[in-house]
Amino acid sequence: MRHLTRRRGVTLIEMLVVLVIIGLVATLTTLAVTGILGSSKQKTARAQMSSLQSGVMTFKIDQNRYPATLDDLETAPAGLPKPFPPGGYLLTKGVPLDPWGRPYQYAVGGEEGFTITCLGEDGTVGGTGEQADLSTNDPVDK
Repeated sequence: MRHLTRRRGVTLIEMLVVLVIIGLVATLTTLAVTGILGSSKQKTARAQMSSLQSGVMTFKIDQNRYPATLDDLETAPAGLPKPFPPGGYLLTKGVPLDPWGRPYQYAVGGEEGFTITCLGEDGTVGGTGEQADLSTNDPVDK
C-alpha cells in the first residue's frame, strides 16, 4: 500500500512576510550607502581643497603674491618675478573639479589672504549636511 504524504507549499502570507523583510533590508542598506557616499564626497572635497590651499601658499611664498585664479597654479601667468616651476604648483595634473563636478571658488583678500570654497551637493550658498558649503577657513572637524 502506498502511503500518501502531503506536500506542504509556501503560503501567500509566508511569501509576503519574506518580501517585507527583504524590502526593509534593502531600504536600510540603501540609506546607509547614500549617507556614506555623501560624507565621502565631502571628505574628498576637503582633501582637494587642502591640496589647492598648499599650492596657493607655495605660489605666494615663491612669487611673493597670490595667484589671480586657481588656473595660475598650473599655467604660468604673465609678469611673474621668478621662473615658474615645471609642472606648476599642484601635485595633480590640472585644477580638479569638486566631487559634484563644479569648479572650486577662489577669492583673494580678507583676513586669511585667500579662500577656497566648495558649495556642496546643491551648488548654492548655505545649506546643511551634504548641501553645506565647505571653505578653507572652516574648522577641519565641521
